[in-house]
Amino acid sequence: MGPKTVKLVSHKSSKISAVFGPIHVQKVVDRQGKERLEIDLKVEYEGDLDILLEAGAGICVGIRKVAFAGILHVVITPILDVLPIVGTVQIYFAALPEINWNFEGNFFQI
Repeated sequence: MGPKTVKLVSHKSSKISAVFGPIHVQKVVDRQGKERLEIDLKVEYEGDLDILLEAGAGICVGIRKVAFAGILHVVITPILDVLPIVGTVQIYFAALPEINWNFEGNFFQI
């Protein structure tokens, strides 16, 4: 039996709230004398969504709200004396962020 088709029935986004800070910036020099910037930024995001997916046979699943909070870690290295000024930018959460979302649909009634 082949894979089922999943169809995006509807989507929209309304209220969005994002809070950034505090921010902590630190210049780090490694053993080889190469400099990098490390930035820790607290991020809190909450957004109202209306996403509805249909997977055939009348099965629907949707997401109403998404929220997450965590410390975003940014590493900028190496710092160059000429353009483009930085070689690499890495962005990731320092630890698993707290994530909350509200589902809806008849998928959960099966």
